[in-house]
Amino acid sequence: MTADDYRNALAKWKLKHKAAAEFFCITVITSQRYATGERQVPPPMAMLIHLMLAMKLDPPKVREWLDDVQPPVWRKRQRN
Repeated sequence: MTADDYRNALAKWKLKHKAAAEFFCITVITSQRYATGERQVPPPMAMLIHLMLAMKLDPPKVREWLDDVQPPVWRKRQRN
């Protein structure tokens, strides 16, 4: 996945880097680095993005489905 692909996906979903970071469980800086091409989007994440675009799924719908998974993957991890 290119930086342009990543930026286009975020634009299609109207996501800013903060929202993308929360959705993909990454940091804002990492999202920005994917968008500039400074870092490569990992293949599993790229596959998820391509699948979501092909299936016309947006992050809120995917989040809704995954919230039914126990434990919810969206909760912040607690540090010991």
